[in-house]
Amino acid sequence: MSDRQQPHAIDSRALTGIDGLDFLLDGGLPAGPRQDDAFAIRLEGRRILVVDDDAATRELLTRVLERTGASVESAESAPLALARLTRNKPDLLIADIGMPDEDGYSLMRRIRALPGAVGAIPAIALSAYTRAEARGSAEDAGFTRFIPKPATPQDLLRAIDALLNPVQQPSRPAVDDH
Repeated sequence: MSDRQQPHAIDSRALTGIDGLDFLLDGGLPAGPRQDDAFAIRLEGRRILVVDDDAATRELLTRVLERTGASVESAESAPLALARLTRNKPDLLIADIGMPDEDGYSLMRRIRALPGAVGAIPAIALSAYTRAEARGSAEDAGFTRFIPKPATPQDLLRAIDALLNPVQQPSRPAVDDH
C-alpha cells in the first residue's frame, strides 16, 4: 500500500473551494444515496440571496444553487445584502456569520426588524463557527436554520428544500364518539 490516498477515498466534507465543487458536481465521488438525490431537488422560480465576504464561497454557493434551477444573487457585505433584499425580495437568504464590519447576526436582526414578508424571509446561517453558542446566537438573531461549514451541497440543498417546500401534515379526521 502506498501512502497516497486513492481519489475515491476523498471525504466530500473536506472539499472546499471551486475545485472541490467541480469534483463533486462532475461525479468525482462514488454515487450513493447522499450524492444521488440532492441534485434532484429543483428550485426553479426560487430567488436566493447569498451573503458572504469570501468571493470563492459566494461562487461555490451560486454554482450549487444555479444547478438546481434557482436564481441567485450574491452580496459581499451586510449593507449590500440589505439593499438587494429590499429591492429584489428573494425567497431565501443564506448568510455567513463571520463577516467584517457587520456580522451575520447584526444583518439578521436588521432584517427581522423590517416590515412584511421581507422581514420574515427564511434564512440559513452558514458558518465556520460550530460551537453550540454560535448556533444559539444565530437562532436568537432570527436565523431559521444553522449549517456549519464545511457543508456538503447535499446538506445545504436539503435544508433549503425543507424551508421552501415544507411538508404539510395531513389533517386528522375528527373522531365521532357516537
